[in-house]
Amino acid sequence: MPPAYEYSPVTKAGSIYNKLRARRPIAVASANWLALGAFTAELIGDGVLIDIGSTTTDIIPITNGEVRCLGRDDASRLSWEELVYTGIVRTPVISVCSSVPLRGRRQPLVAEVFATMSDVYRLLGNISERPRPHADRGWARQGSR
Repeated sequence: MPPAYEYSPVTKAGSIYNKLRARRPIAVASANWLALGAFTAELIGDGVLIDIGSTTTDIIPITNGEVRCLGRDDASRLSWEELVYTGIVRTPVISVCSSVPLRGRRQPLVAEVFATMSDVYRLLGNISERPRPHADRGWARQGSR
């Protein structure tokens, strides 16, 4: 069982954010991936942490108990492919593929945001039928159709 941890925000530089001294909230903006990576690094030592969220996927290499990402902010992590804008819920289907098999043929998808990956996962039975926000900001009342 891992030791109990007290919550302390981590800056993008990897240091603990001291709320009493620092007045730069941008230092901790979008840095939750680093806190998760550092915590996981203590547990596993070596490996790759893949954290798939509703919108993005974090890919965090860990070596010798340390996070080894080349990027420290969203822009640099995107360029190093350590942050991928593909998630389980809000990612538009058209950003993942341009066509799907339908009745023995490839059917091109419309370049609109009518469906998200949550619709795909719901149709496959991988997530529940409970209402989830859709890309058009509406709500599915009876699941995907």
